[in-house]
Amino acid sequence: MFLAAGLSGLVDVDAISIALARGAGPGAAGRVVVAIVIATISNNLFKAGIAVVTGRGRFRMQVAIALGVMAAAGGIAAAACVAFGYSVAGS
Repeated sequence: MFLAAGLSGLVDVDAISIALARGAGPGAAGRVVVAIVIATISNNLFKAGIAVVTGRGRFRMQVAIALGVMAAAGGIAAAACVAFGYSVAGS
């Protein structure tokens, strides 16, 4: 689930978010939250890479920094989900 979220997140977050939400069974909320956060992190890092490669001047760094900060915040959110007891190991 997490690998699929990371790969799918490279191009689109909406599709994987909807698929995970619809397919979540009882007790799977923690895993779904973490998977969606992984997809979002993946998407932000991919976009940051595009900005660095194709951007010019200040745009390149400003966008990369902003998306990097958002990805770090997502990582912290995922870690908090795990630390505060959301089950990510399975039902």
